[in-house]
Amino acid sequence: MVKKSSAKALSFASPKVPSTAAETKVWAHLTYDFLKEGRRRDAHGRSPDHPEFDGRTLSVPESFKRNLTPAMRQWWDMKSQHFDVVLFFKVGKFYELYHMDAVTGVEQLGLVYMKGEFAHSGFPEISYGRYSESLIQKGYKVARVEQTETPQAMEERCKKMHKPTKFDKVVRREICRITSLGTRLFGVHDGQGCQDDKSSYLLAFAEKSLEENGESELGICFVDTSVGMFHMGQFRDDRYCSKLRMMIAHHRPAQVLYERGQVTSKVREVLDGPLAAAIKEGLRPWKEFWDAPKTLQFLRDGRYFEAEGYPEPLLEFISQDDKMLLTAKEECELAVKALGACIWYLSDSLVEEDLLTMRKFRVYTPEGESHMDAQNMILDGVSLENLEIVRNVNGTLEGTLLDTMDFCATPFGKRLFLQWLCAPLCNPASICDRQDAVDDLLRAYDRVTDSRKLLKTLPDLERLLAKIHSQGLARKNMDHPDNRAVLYEDGTYNKRKIGNLLLALQGFKAAQEAVSGLQDVAHDFRSPTLKQCVKEKFPDMSETLRFKQCVKEKFPDMSETLRFFETAFDHEEARRDGKITPHDGVDADYDNAMARIKVATKALDDYLADQCRHLLRMMV
Repeated sequence: MVKKSSAKALSFASPKVPSTAAETKVWAHLTYDFLKEGRRRDAHGRSPDHPEFDGRTLSVPESFKRNLTPAMRQWWDMKSQHFDVVLFFKVGKFYELYHMDAVTGVEQLGLVYMKGEFAHSGFPEISYGRYSESLIQKGYKVARVEQTETPQAMEERCKKMHKPTKFDKVVRREICRITSLGTRLFGVHDGQGCQDDKSSYLLAFAEKSLEENGESELGICFVDTSVGMFHMGQFRDDRYCSKLRMMIAHHRPAQVLYERGQVTSKVREVLDGPLAAAIKEGLRPWKEFWDAPKTLQFLRDGRYFEAEGYPEPLLEFISQDDKMLLTAKEECELAVKALGACIWYLSDSLVEEDLLTMRKFRVYTPEGESHMDAQNMILDGVSLENLEIVRNVNGTLEGTLLDTMDFCATPFGKRLFLQWLCAPLCNPASICDRQDAVDDLLRAYDRVTDSRKLLKTLPDLERLLAKIHSQGLARKNMDHPDNRAVLYEDGTYNKRKIGNLLLALQGFKAAQEAVSGLQDVAHDFRSPTLKQCVKEKFPDMSETLRFKQCVKEKFPDMSETLRFFETAFDHEEARRDGKITPHDGVDADYDNAMARIKVATKALDDYLADQCRHLLRMMV
């Protein structure tokens, strides 16, 4: 088996088709009638000029599939439903790409073609993260297809069938995850993942034209899947879509979902203008772009919030009169509808459970609409562009205010600072407090320098916690194909999981030390906010209640929790073996189970010894 895998790895690494020959070769998929221009149909048989044509699917004739090998038929069945996705198709210990996907792999990833009449390339399982991220960064969608059955299980399944066909005699394969720029989770399969600090939002919007001076009612939902945060809001916008443009400027999406056939010309200008570089997908009304009742029914049926209840920000969009939580407030229906589009898309990508169970929701209110009007200055997209706050005329950071001022030591600090620049303070009390904080830190320069060194060692804790939540999600059951996947690098993935946990613990320990280093000088701080960050008692202030609420949070004391994890298990052993073995007394259930195993093992050993003595006596 090892020799076979090594030979296959060498075959992928060594060019089998010279580049000049590959450029002139007419691959098999280029000759198929159902792929030729003018003859292509979607999965429902509709032509491209049909108003409901779905370009994400493909009609593959049954007569064509009958002549395929069982594995290739599986590939075409998946491709017909995900024609816009590059399939990384698992075969043994390798991901393989076929036909048009293989061409993409060679042209975009530098893979090499294998010999044969159809385009074919691939790479080892362990390299999935590197190759998938490279394609995703270029705007492609990637599906990870895993074997969800062993050859032995396949044989047992076929034995139970009355007359298994040749298409039954192949291990089952399923799509375990579809990843795009707007749906990345950076799981253990993805290796180190993306090193970009910026958020990559998935945005959905629902529009209702009011026909009053060209105004519209807009509901939006945008999600940062890397940290699991949902932002929802609904507002009235003018004929220039000023508030929508401002939201896009502050939270630039990588991917946009809209309701097919329901976009007005003024919003279309936004899609073709500020959002020209974003990936855009039109979803079918109701079937994919859910309405509010269908969205809330899905959340209730899925029991995503069963353990701790619905998040408070989400409840602000649901009618209090409906105890079943199935009715949106009349003024919030479009926002819930936009949430439904995001949930459908995340569900289609097989990641909705990972994100919804984090319960992270925020209410989005455009600047200038809330009771916080006096707190932040309103900077719309035009102002941000003209002032070159976050990007210059060439679309880069060079020379911008963000480039000049961003000295943040942590990735999550950089993301927060970006939002501060897009909505600068204008409340005098808040500005003075922030100035006092800067002055306090300058006066404690030596302590701040030491704390900053510690902060620079922190990993991206926001994304890391989302990873840990996903990899340890207890409610994930066998319905998710990832739990049935046959992974040959499982040991490596387990070590990555343990590594993520240990990295988070080290990060929290460093954060605790960074804050503790400032506590001795905190009594001299004039900034109430800075005092709160180092757990000083909140002083009496004459500022408004709004400002008090802004700074009421304290830095949490994690000392006891960190001490528990420090002594709960051997960290180096866990990192080396890819599993955690609790020390005695840490987990009562584990201790009881091990005690019962010890008793059972002793009983079996005693029984074996008795039988050996009995057999010896019989032989004598």
